[in-house]
Amino acid sequence: MSKLKVCIIIVIIAATAAVVGRFAYMRFIKTYEIGKDPKLYEITNVHYTSGMYSSDNGYIYNEYTVRKRDQKYYARADVYDEEKGRTVSEAEITGAEYGEIIKLLEGCRYVREGRPDPKVMDGFMDTSSYTADIIWPNMPGGAWDLVMDPDTRSSFVNAVTGAVRTINISFIDEVEQGSVWILRDTTENRKTSVWGTAMIKPEETGKEYDAAIPLSADDKYLFRMIDEDSLYYEAEIPKLQEGWKLRLYTGENVRDIYLEVLNDKGESVHETSVFCAAL
Repeated sequence: MSKLKVCIIIVIIAATAAVVGRFAYMRFIKTYEIGKDPKLYEITNVHYTSGMYSSDNGYIYNEYTVRKRDQKYYARADVYDEEKGRTVSEAEITGAEYGEIIKLLEGCRYVREGRPDPKVMDGFMDTSSYTADIIWPNMPGGAWDLVMDPDTRSSFVNAVTGAVRTINISFIDEVEQGSVWILRDTTENRKTSVWGTAMIKPEETGKEYDAAIPLSADDKYLFRMIDEDSLYYEAEIPKLQEGWKLRLYTGENVRDIYLEVLNDKGESVHETSVFCAAL
């Protein structure tokens, strides 16, 4: 055999070994670090399940999920309560709020799923047990686990639980028909211009409409509206609670627009000028 053929064979063997070695590394050894690989913006779904076995109720589990699809963002909580039984709550959230929740995972590891512990009964989870997984476009095949420390798990659960809570309000638009968003007053929501599906879309002016909006821990909200003439409206709501009402109306000068907040007794508690401009 000529030296050239030997060299070619050696090169082929080396290349094959490199490919196989890289495949083995990616499949069995590599550890992913959330925030680096994958990037936070690449993650399209996070699913977390915790649970325990109860002698009275059997296997009890709670599931918490955030996901993005078709440029929309959602949070979902499927939990068990001894008094209410199993409850499922889901809400559309803003891209900024989704980003806040995903950022909690930064630095977590994504590792190859380990072998089951032979000392633990199949299907049994104690109070500290959990499973977690993420989805992104270039994720590896096979079984993998998202490793979260106790603080991260607690923060993630609290964030998802808070995201799905809502309050019921009503809204009267006496100005122009349009699409209305009532957002939590957060730094991220102040910066974003992508708010998801409109929370209220009045079909006629002067009529009262009911809506469920995200619960804000401090009762502070942001008012955003785009009317049918592509005019943009903006105002801050310093306090809004369950059963309260918002009224959008014009002053003596039709260019002056105001937003009034009324409590559950119909009493006016706040009134603010609304910024309005063409998009």
